[in-house]
Amino acid sequence: MQFPNCLGCLDGKHCVLKKPNKSGALYHNYKGTFSVVLLALCDARYRFLFIDFGSYGHNNDAGIYDSSALGAALEMGALNLPPPSTLPGTDLLTPYVVVGDGAFPLKPYLMKPFSGQNLLTEKDVFNYRLSCCHRLIENTLGICSRMWRILLKPIETSIKSADASIKAVCALHNFLIAEENTDFSPARMADRNEE
Repeated sequence: MQFPNCLGCLDGKHCVLKKPNKSGALYHNYKGTFSVVLLALCDARYRFLFIDFGSYGHNNDAGIYDSSALGAALEMGALNLPPPSTLPGTDLLTPYVVVGDGAFPLKPYLMKPFSGQNLLTEKDVFNYRLSCCHRLIENTLGICSRMWRILLKPIETSIKSADASIKAVCALHNFLIAEENTDFSPARMADRNEE
């Protein structure tokens, strides 16, 4: 990971489901399907550090993050993050951060890419490194989806059962990584950047 002081990478995944009874448009998302959102934070070893599941599909990642336990804990400074440290090769004290994509709000503890086109070289390099780092959560969610196919097709259970199933999938994912199971190698399954 070429993004110093990164605590983890954050993203949301729409888990498609059969339209819940009497739900109106609550679960209807921008893709035209019905979904519940899995908000996940992972580390450099593809482990889930935090998950929040159950937000309506019509909500965006930033809104889900803002109302999540993780968002509240980071905002209140309740996570006992490490103190700022110097970046490699500099004397610049820099805080530890979570990396998100452009959908998330910029905060002292939450980095997102610079927006716009024709950016200065420094901003382009920053965006490239941030994008490479953010790919960790995309890969983690992709690996999880391929391993447990429940995330690849519409979930046909109640929201309560879907919640338990998704949490179980994330726990099993972390368990296999902790066990260093040879049949389950996230690094081998992930996208790579050739530099």
